[in-house]
Amino acid sequence: MYHFIKRVHPLNKMTNVSELQNYPFPDICSEYRCKYLKEDVEKIQTQNYFATGAVGHIFETAWQMYGMDTLLMGFITNQDFVSALLDKITDIRCFMADKYAKADTDMIHLGDDVGVDVLNPIQPECMNPVQLKKQYGDKLSFWGTIGTQTTMPFGTPEEVKRVVKERIETVGKNGGLVLAPTHTLEPDVPWENVLAFFEAVEEYGNYAK
Repeated sequence: MYHFIKRVHPLNKMTNVSELQNYPFPDICSEYRCKYLKEDVEKIQTQNYFATGAVGHIFETAWQMYGMDTLLMGFITNQDFVSALLDKITDIRCFMADKYAKADTDMIHLGDDVGVDVLNPIQPECMNPVQLKKQYGDKLSFWGTIGTQTTMPFGTPEEVKRVVKERIETVGKNGGLVLAPTHTLEPDVPWENVLAFFEAVEEYGNYAK
């Protein structure tokens, strides 16, 4: 995928915890960053939108910073460093989740594959969104359903709108759908299809429960 072509791992050469402690992590846990959070959430909700809080990743952030091979080897050869790195990232993510919860966001989502009550992504190329809704709709909510290997890159704008409408009327019936492309849109997706997606959401997004 285009956005995974090249990565720089800034911690790749580190070997001990003291080096990690001196690394300049962003000051995400500073209170000033949350000063207007609740106010911003309320603004979003008063416009009848769904406010989500993106916490980010833990494991993925660790390997992106340290390197996948280095991280996996570190579980055996450098456990103190890997534990300290994961603890640092987890502390940041917990701080963020706590602030989102206190700001009354409608949903908090984590990038790692540990979904609690939302299944993400729903990829229509290899799973049936409507069947999933019928079988598990009373237990799970669903995120995605618009194909990034089919509809978004290769469909017409009219097809994009048709699929969006269909997903809202079926998977979105009685709630429980976060409608979205199943993953990042790649460069082969026509701009007209991106516009069609948003236009369809605006047109069909308010459905009767």
